[in-house]
Amino acid sequence: MKIVATILLFVLLLFTSPARAQQVPAAETMADSLHSLNHELLILQDALEAATVDNSMLDFTSVKAWELSNATLRDSVFFLLLGADSSLLSDAGANGLVIATNSNDLIEIRFGSSSFKGDRLRNILAASSDKGLYQRIATSYPYSKGIELREADFKIPTPFEPLLMSYPTLANTFGDMSLQSDMDHNPRRADISLFGVQFKASPDWGAEFKLGNDEIGFPFWSSGKMAFLATYKRVKFGFELPFSGGLKTSNLFPPFVVRARHLNGTRGIVGQFDFGMLGGLLSITRLTNSDLASLTSRDFFYYISAVTQLYYSFGVYFSPSIMARAKVGGALYRVNQATVGNAADPAGRTIPGHVYEGPRQVILGPHLSFEYLHRDGDVDRFRGGVQFFDMTLLLSGEMAIIEDVLSLELKYAWPVGASRRPWQTPEYLIASPHIKFGF
Repeated sequence: MKIVATILLFVLLLFTSPARAQQVPAAETMADSLHSLNHELLILQDALEAATVDNSMLDFTSVKAWELSNATLRDSVFFLLLGADSSLLSDAGANGLVIATNSNDLIEIRFGSSSFKGDRLRNILAASSDKGLYQRIATSYPYSKGIELREADFKIPTPFEPLLMSYPTLANTFGDMSLQSDMDHNPRRADISLFGVQFKASPDWGAEFKLGNDEIGFPFWSSGKMAFLATYKRVKFGFELPFSGGLKTSNLFPPFVVRARHLNGTRGIVGQFDFGMLGGLLSITRLTNSDLASLTSRDFFYYISAVTQLYYSFGVYFSPSIMARAKVGGALYRVNQATVGNAADPAGRTIPGHVYEGPRQVILGPHLSFEYLHRDGDVDRFRGGVQFFDMTLLLSGEMAIIEDVLSLELKYAWPVGASRRPWQTPEYLIASPHIKFGF
């Protein structure tokens, strides 16, 4: 009996000890915490159940969406959901849309404006007599019409930093006729305007007729010269001849007043190159007796006998469609003054039409130019340029009217010095249609 009493006393002391008294409140505290956490999870679950899944919230997430293409499967799902929510009847006939993760966990099933998701969806499917329905819905994606969750017009703006152009790209982009454009569209094509004609027989070879000397500030007929050139890639070579027209001012289309030229043409050789980084021109010509028929004046006239130009160039992308090119270098040209009179041969007979050479001047100075191009894809929407040499500004511009067919081209020459040279033409503006076609 003493042994039994001792055991009973030990058990009584054990359950009434201070350590046991401290354990009971701790267990109750843990139970309260778990109850509170579970309550919070239920609140979050209710918020999820009440929320509407917006397609924009699913952009760029690891989810997929598709329509239930199988009519039998679609009807089974529809009538199952209709049994749980009779309001679905208003969306009868709507396509069934399923949204799930890439691991085939169903997120939402939608018919029209009615949506089922979360625990609500899982409980409805679990209560179905068809225990494999969940799996058949989740795996129907490969056999159904997929839906793009990302908005097609959505774009993430990326800041564009100015970028230097490569030299081959620079030459092809800002050249007279873009080689890359020719190769992409038609290797045989022609460009025609009042300022000249360009012809491409292949991506490498072509020909060009050019009127004037833009590189020294004498566009159109103001220099009295025209050039016939063969072109190979970015090299041009050929000859120059006098231009007989331009002796009278033309104001046929005011305000485009094309003034009479003050220079006379000569004949000789000319070469030009543009390799992107470096470019230049060399022209060496002379006046012959065959050129006296179209002189501005037989008593006193000027003509250019040599032109040299050399420049360094670089280009910059300001955006994918806006780019610019700068040229920095120098140029010179030599102007001869002459008059036509009579001469006597050794026998004393008069020889008419003799050219008496006067003084010569060499005009040397820096050559600066800036070109701007706005391009949409392969289409040049607008080209503009400004050139400065010998106190003369040459402004040019070209705007597309019909894509890759017709554009309007303008040139404006403006001597900005306090006094212009006697052979320089006063300011004038001339416009020309620019026609392009392939064949």
